[in-house]
Amino acid sequence: MWTNLEGVASEMPSNERDHDFERVFRDDGPGLWRAIYAYTGGRRDIADDAVAEAFARAIAHAGSIRDPIAWVYRTAFRIAARTCNSRTVSACRRSVARSSRS
Repeated sequence: MWTNLEGVASEMPSNERDHDFERVFRDDGPGLWRAIYAYTGGRRDIADDAVAEAFARAIAHAGSIRDPIAWVYRTAFRIAARTCNSRTVSACRRSVARSSRS
C-alpha cells in the first residue's frame, strides 16, 4: 500500500532532512559543471570555483535545503553569474571566442 508522503519533509525537523551530498556530487556534479562551463563560455576556472563553492554552501546550509539538486544548481549559477559580472560577461565570452578561433 502506497502512502502519501507529500509535505512530510518540510514538516520534519531540519536535522532529520540530511542530504547525501556525496551522492549528489557524484551523480549530478559533472552535469552541473558542464552546464556552468557552457554558461560561462568555457571558463574552466569559473566552473570549478562555482561548483565547489555551491557544494560547500550546500553542506553548510543542509538543514534548510528541501531539494539539494535544485539548490546546488541555482547557487552555482548565481556564483558563476556574479563572477562573470564582476569580470563582465562579455569579456568572458570574448576571450572564449578568441581562443576558439585559434
